[in-house]
Amino acid sequence: MKLPIPIFVATILLGAHPDRALVPRFEQCVDPATTAKALARIQLNNGRDLSAARLVKLWPDALDEEKCATDGALGCRILETRDRTNNGDWGCGEAFVFKSERGKDGLLFERLDNVFVHYSDVDRKEVVAAGRVLARGIGVPEGQIATLGQDSYQRFEWSKTVDDAEQGYLAEAHFTRNDDVWGLLLSVSRR
Repeated sequence: MKLPIPIFVATILLGAHPDRALVPRFEQCVDPATTAKALARIQLNNGRDLSAARLVKLWPDALDEEKCATDGALGCRILETRDRTNNGDWGCGEAFVFKSERGKDGLLFERLDNVFVHYSDVDRKEVVAAGRVLARGIGVPEGQIATLGQDSYQRFEWSKTVDDAEQGYLAEAHFTRNDDVWGLLLSVSRR
């Protein structure tokens, strides 16, 4: 069975066993400010199509490649951090989904399609605070960030001018609780 890419990535980030409690090792989580700074560098490169090779140079952690099933014929791949797992579940981590497209010149190129960030802690306030820092990093407007954490699922849409063209963005925040551990799955994609 092939899962759609966002569901596949969410399954990886949230763990394949939702009934099994995460055993946190929070000291292995990168400071959300460090991750947000790296996400902001990616946003600055959004005017140009960010390749997987360029992301590897920009990202502060080592990225592992994961193959993914596609709904299109051109292909995709996922680059992810896997160094902050415990018992196979992700306590904190990032995944970047690249899709292959054909350019106007007919040549194939990769472009960043989705970014997923997972963060967890035993303190809900810490998860919400980290979520706000991470949301700034992905470019969510400040007025929308203020509402982050008010609901278990939130959706944010905004646009900005990139290379003289209007570019739309969609971010989604999912807050979960698994026993004593609060988690946030934050995703962003271009519209």
